[in-house]
Amino acid sequence: MLETRSLGYFIALAEELHFGRTAERLGLAQSALSTHIQRLEDRLGTRLLDRGRRSNVRLTRAGQTFLTEARLVVAQAARAEQIGRMAGRGEAGPAHIGYVFSAALGGTLVAALRAIRVELPELTVTIDQMDTPQQLAALEDGALDIGFIRPRPIYPASVATMIVHRDPLLIGLASSHPLARQTKISLASLASETLIFPQFGDGGDFDTTIDRLSERGGFPNSRVLKTRDFVSAMTLVAAEHGVLVAPQVIANLGVGKIVFRHIEEFQEEAELVLAWHRDANKALVRVICHRLQLQDQNI
Repeated sequence: MLETRSLGYFIALAEELHFGRTAERLGLAQSALSTHIQRLEDRLGTRLLDRGRRSNVRLTRAGQTFLTEARLVVAQAARAEQIGRMAGRGEAGPAHIGYVFSAALGGTLVAALRAIRVELPELTVTIDQMDTPQQLAALEDGALDIGFIRPRPIYPASVATMIVHRDPLLIGLASSHPLARQTKISLASLASETLIFPQFGDGGDFDTTIDRLSERGGFPNSRVLKTRDFVSAMTLVAAEHGVLVAPQVIANLGVGKIVFRHIEEFQEEAELVLAWHRDANKALVRVICHRLQLQDQNI
């Protein structure tokens, strides 16, 4: 197999077309340079150079053809070394990111991906929408590098987290709903409403929101319509099957004629959390944390 060092010597000689100048450029004895070139020609079974007087040379036809390939090989070897070093620092290679729906809807995921493209261009990123329990399991198993999740009271010991965004919880109503004329919705006015609540039952902080809302409003929480996603929830709201409790970012969906209102005496927020395995790609985590801290001054 050809050595990249010998190829580099040949490329330098092809550029200088003089053994003496090339040897000086490379910091070699002229005899050593001649030996390397002779071995290269023996290996290929053809002359690459026509030797002239006073160490002047010119490329043979075979030498001209080989020069193009030699440059490609040397450049690829240099890139392979560079990528190898970058991969060791977490700056190259694959990166797998999980996210909950609202992370994409609110722009947090987009901001993270832009930061990766600019600062870690050699990373090959794949993204997957997954619910929070799935992401936590994948982080523990090493199947995910990072995840955007909803908060949990307790996390696995191997997972580190940081809050990256907060959104006020609002009430979504069909524009034809009588309460839609109000600028703010009182807790008391929700007592007779069916509350539509997405992502119910996944073990997160959302699961207790209805309990707290009902407790503060002084009404039972039996009238709750559970859905698996926000699109389903908003479709039901638009059809006047109830009212929606959701983060403000969900207003970006634009499903049907729905208006969003703040809730009086209930200023809770929905938090979005960046989670990563403690042994994960540190360069990736550092870049995303820095970018999102700049974006959201409320962190």
